[in-house]
Amino acid sequence: MTDDEAAVSPLVALLQQQLPGIPPHDCLRFVKSLARQEPYMPWDGWRGLDRVPAGSVSPGRHVGSGVYPGVERDYWVYVPQQYDPSKPAALMVFQDGARYLGPDVNAAQVLDALIHRGDMPVAIAVFVQPGETGPGLPLFGGTDNRSVEYDATGDAYGRFLEQELLPQALARLRVSDHPSR
Repeated sequence: MTDDEAAVSPLVALLQQQLPGIPPHDCLRFVKSLARQEPYMPWDGWRGLDRVPAGSVSPGRHVGSGVYPGVERDYWVYVPQQYDPSKPAALMVFQDGARYLGPDVNAAQVLDALIHRGDMPVAIAVFVQPGETGPGLPLFGGTDNRSVEYDATGDAYGRFLEQELLPQALARLRVSDHPSR
């Protein structure tokens, strides 16, 4: 064990206790990225894949009409270069979308690399921000709709995605309706 690994081992143990499904090698990378103000590295050398075909990321804006009426939010849609409209793509949805697109995670580049390597199927990703207005989480002084959407135990957020946001975001795209994709 290196000195770096020894320094973060208590955090790795805590993370494995809280989230037992994370593989140990991913746990260590994740904890290191939190402990050192550096971006999460999904695997060694992924940034070296600079010749990987780059997908496109397009911004969108949604105004709720049913589940969260009047609540506005930004979203972005990632479409890999390998996308073929004649074949349904897999679908991924990211909450707190701006964070995943930012430099801490670089999700679009990670998806580019994973799809290029064949480690995942061609997938369209929708990066969703929480609603901009709402009751927030008073404990933390929030003023947005994040806690209402993400922390609720009902089906409202799932219905919102399925019935409102995803139809708008994916209007010109073809995604699989199979649950495994």
